[in-house]
Amino acid sequence: MDTLVVLSGRFKEARFALALGGTTTIGRDATCEVRLADSSVSHAHARLERRAGVLELHDLGSRNGTFLNGERVAAGEPRRVSPGDEIKVGGVRLRLERGGVTASGLELLAAQLASVDDWQTVAALVATTLARLLPAGTTVQCAIATRGGEYVAGEGDDRTTLPLPPRRRIDEALAAGAPVRLSRSEAVVPFGARTGVPLRALHLAADRLSEQDVALASAAAAVAARTPALRSADDAAAAPSDAELRTAAARAGIVGRSPALLAAVREILQAATSSVPVLLLGESGTGKELLARALHATGPRAAEPFIAVNCAALAPELVDSELFGHEKGAFTGAAARHRGLFEQAAGGTLFLDEVGDLAPAAQAKLLRTLDTGELRRVGGSETLAVRARIACATNKDLARDAEAGRFRADLFFRIAGHVVRVPPLRERVEDVAPLVRHFLAAAAAETGAAPAALAPEVLARLEAHPWPGNVRELAMLARRLGRAAAGRTVTAAEVDLPSAAGAAGAAGAAGVAAAASAAPAPAASLAALGLVPIRELERRHILAVLAACEGNKTKAAEVLGISRPTLYEKLKAYEREDPNLRER
Repeated sequence: MDTLVVLSGRFKEARFALALGGTTTIGRDATCEVRLADSSVSHAHARLERRAGVLELHDLGSRNGTFLNGERVAAGEPRRVSPGDEIKVGGVRLRLERGGVTASGLELLAAQLASVDDWQTVAALVATTLARLLPAGTTVQCAIATRGGEYVAGEGDDRTTLPLPPRRRIDEALAAGAPVRLSRSEAVVPFGARTGVPLRALHLAADRLSEQDVALASAAAAVAARTPALRSADDAAAAPSDAELRTAAARAGIVGRSPALLAAVREILQAATSSVPVLLLGESGTGKELLARALHATGPRAAEPFIAVNCAALAPELVDSELFGHEKGAFTGAAARHRGLFEQAAGGTLFLDEVGDLAPAAQAKLLRTLDTGELRRVGGSETLAVRARIACATNKDLARDAEAGRFRADLFFRIAGHVVRVPPLRERVEDVAPLVRHFLAAAAAETGAAPAALAPEVLARLEAHPWPGNVRELAMLARRLGRAAAGRTVTAAEVDLPSAAGAAGAAGAAGVAAAASAAPAPAASLAALGLVPIRELERRHILAVLAACEGNKTKAAEVLGISRPTLYEKLKAYEREDPNLRER
């Protein structure tokens, strides 16, 4: 995504993200996408237009002219613009930059706030960051509570100041714990500061304040709320110890003791007591749903329903019906009223797994439901209140997808109230041993036999394996070993890991050349070297991808770059060779 950065004038350092397609108008008029309220700029001064991937600059008959790198752009003679070029409209200079700024801006804000211990600095940094990221002309100021209980404006954007909205509207946002739109041009966003911190809310005002602008401010406030400066001394004292975290994890069914895992558990416990949406980020198979269940089980909604849905498995034509429900006769086959997942999770938690795979139309409808707190069943006229807490998960980089336009940025900011990164298994080697013992015990319980044990060299191999399928891959291997070696010790010869071939490849080109020039080795010697036939490498890779895709053959075929019939044929061949695969 390209961005225009203002280099001079009243709105210096303001940034405007350009549309991925179509045109962007620059001018003084309120209808312009890049609005510059400067008397030297014409109402409709210039236009940036993208044609076949090339960005062109057009002058729209402006009074004071449009310039590209110091040369005037004549009307009717567009000029090509590249990243780094400087554009001058009237007396305002701008530079075209490649790449979005929103995610990087919030990341920088988080880094700046990490060591801040006073709320005044937090307020100043948040206001300054938002003034840079939001469209030029947006007023950003903070509502600060006085000892007398009133609210005063402070620590805001000093280029423009406005009276704060009525106290009742600010209190309304604080009570809701979510942004409140006052009008099309004004909003209040609560900070979520703890008792004793006078910083209360952000006040935004602009000629046109979009939902994405409000969502961005909400995301910045959420970043601030997790800083030491906005947590009271009581909160710090109440922080759980590692022992308490391990106990809480065990109660939630989470197996592991690594610092990386305990850090994720700590984040979950901090988020559990609020109703802020939680976004779990991590690779497939890391246990994001288990942490979502822990979020539900350790919070005040534990007695209410926990409903989980894999968004990647929802057919596009059924998303509305599944999430929001439908009335009888709403469409062909709707023989009865159906309560959607939001209704089914009322009072509890709705977990949207793989939310990054939702179609654009479904993203828009989900955003509207989360913003308004209301929904309507398909074919219905009754408005229902949304009473479920939302937790989402994805294995994608949603921040980057939002920057690139592959995911709605406003929806990303809406669901990312509290972000928890779930580490892959290769980053928490300490958890491999307790996990494999847990899965071996589970396999023994299924068969009624004594659990299998592991030889020391086997455990060492398991801890050295990169586990591309994460905990899910380990669970499948442990289950197979547990059934095959019930009541005895598993030996190294019984453990078949794809990493063996990779280890052989690390030996270098010299070793490969020497092996190639030597006389053909017997099969046993090749196995000892860690070398296996290409067909076996293919089998291992396909099964690993299938495990990483949670058994979803359609998704696995897409990742592998083969058709579904081809994948089915290969899997059937593998099952004929190894009947145990049918049980996986």
